[in-house]
Amino acid sequence: MSKILSIRSLTQIALLSTLCYIGRIIFSGIPNVQPITTLLFIFTVSIGWQKSIIIAGLTMLVSNLYLGMGPWTLMQIATYMLLVIASLPIIRFSQYFNPIIQQMISAVWCGLLGYLYGFIISIIWVKLYGIANFWSYYLRGIPFDTAHAVGNFIFYLLLAPIVTRILQRYMIRRP
Repeated sequence: MSKILSIRSLTQIALLSTLCYIGRIIFSGIPNVQPITTLLFIFTVSIGWQKSIIIAGLTMLVSNLYLGMGPWTLMQIATYMLLVIASLPIIRFSQYFNPIIQQMISAVWCGLLGYLYGFIISIIWVKLYGIANFWSYYLRGIPFDTAHAVGNFIFYLLLAPIVTRILQRYMIRRP
């Protein structure tokens, strides 16, 4: 990615951030079930990790303006950035398999990202607020992480074919 983003790149980032924002708002009534994690993984595969990190930050910032801003906003941004980076080895690993296996690896990984999100954000909360027992705090959040994981898995199976096709057709510049 160049030092200065082109108008095309800025437009892509704005549109994809808006898609994530809408997905988060639509599913905000269901705790921890939202398509953002899955969409960020799909974007990382399709358009790269740099843009995906920007999209993650913008999505959390803008959606929290609507849902409620607080110290958790920075924690969410940091956690999603780490999830994007953590996905890079999985993306490289899955390239060695046929497309069906790639899709299953990606779907399972999206599910695991729900648990990884909960683990990372719990570490940040414990450090920030000085909670004495990390494991007690983290284990109480497992049902919410499970909802996040199951939602991610299902969202991947539903959204990956559609979003990937749209990105390939309209957003990825062909040489």
